[in-house]
Amino acid sequence: MLNTLTTFGFRPLTAAVFLAALVSVVWPVESPAQQAAPQTVPAADKQPVPQDVEALRRTVEEQGKRIAELESNDLQSSERIEQLEQSQAETQELMMTGESIEDNDIDDEQQRLKISGFFDLTLNRFFWDKDSAWNLYITEQATFAISHLNLYVQAQLTDTLSSLIELKFSFSPSGTDTAWETGLRNEDGSVTDVPGPTYQRADATYRDPFTTENNHYGSVMIERVQLTWSPRDWMQFTVGRYLTPYGVWNVDHGSTVVLPVKPPYMQLRDMIMKAQTGIMAFGRLFPHPKLYLDYALTISNGSGRTEANLDFDDEKAFGLKLALAYMGRNFTAEMGGYAAYTTWADVKKQVVIDQYNEKIDVVVRPYDVSDELMVSAHAKLRFFGVLLQSELVLHNTYYE
Repeated sequence: MLNTLTTFGFRPLTAAVFLAALVSVVWPVESPAQQAAPQTVPAADKQPVPQDVEALRRTVEEQGKRIAELESNDLQSSERIEQLEQSQAETQELMMTGESIEDNDIDDEQQRLKISGFFDLTLNRFFWDKDSAWNLYITEQATFAISHLNLYVQAQLTDTLSSLIELKFSFSPSGTDTAWETGLRNEDGSVTDVPGPTYQRADATYRDPFTTENNHYGSVMIERVQLTWSPRDWMQFTVGRYLTPYGVWNVDHGSTVVLPVKPPYMQLRDMIMKAQTGIMAFGRLFPHPKLYLDYALTISNGSGRTEANLDFDDEKAFGLKLALAYMGRNFTAEMGGYAAYTTWADVKKQVVIDQYNEKIDVVVRPYDVSDELMVSAHAKLRFFGVLLQSELVLHNTYYE
């Protein structure tokens, strides 16, 4: 079996293609928090600094006179004088560098909205028998496929508050098998059709009723929608739709940083939910300059068919992550684990007509209820440019 992946990156021979594959746009915006931010120096005392040196010199002289006036007045606070002295020092520094206060304010304080994204192109060619069961899922012929087209929208709202939206676009369900035919092989090798569903393939083509143009619809998946508050390295909070902080593959999110062509089986079968909707508290502690400890506590709707926005029981999912890492010059190592306990639940709704009491009742009955325990462990080693990583996932389901 041969499976190859072409990934666009920072290489000289693929630079032209990379520009089409990875786009990043930075757009300056101003948030309400920034509009209300207090000034270090009162507005009446902080003057816009002109670009020419002569005007800067005059500004320094005027600020010096203002300081002298405040020093002669006992009613003025020393804090006001310190603010003006700081502003004067900044102006003198700008005279030496040739910059302006306005430019510095934009670089250091102005909020920014960043839009970026990537896509990957994969060439697959598999070799197996013509009658192999794998042909039900994957074609044997060489095929180009775009498996990911991700768009990121990031905003730094304040010094400690940020937001992130990640959208994933796909051509699905175009070309997906929706039904297979069944046959019975005879003694002479021929096949007799068995009555049942006929073979069907999803056709994502639709015709515009006004222009009669044929178009193809696809799918849009919301990978992440989260708001993060980071007052300290060791104390941060995320609310919304966030990635489950387990293992290696799920944390290194996106095909541009994942080594294999196909995601690991544990992710394909959601042995631990890849994302959760709820609240996550996390942080990083540094017991030693070369050691750090990561932790995360997750509270969410848990797993289920509708966990992204519906929870049919009052039992939330709780999870805990701990990971210890060593960061050396030519050697790094990380070991950790994540455990979560959740409830899978769904309901059936029925409208009941009470013909004797002449009323209509709604009956909601739970079904397909189970408790789930999910545990993962991972290890990652990197030495002299060589990376080794491994992950183990255990999933137990207890049916009621």
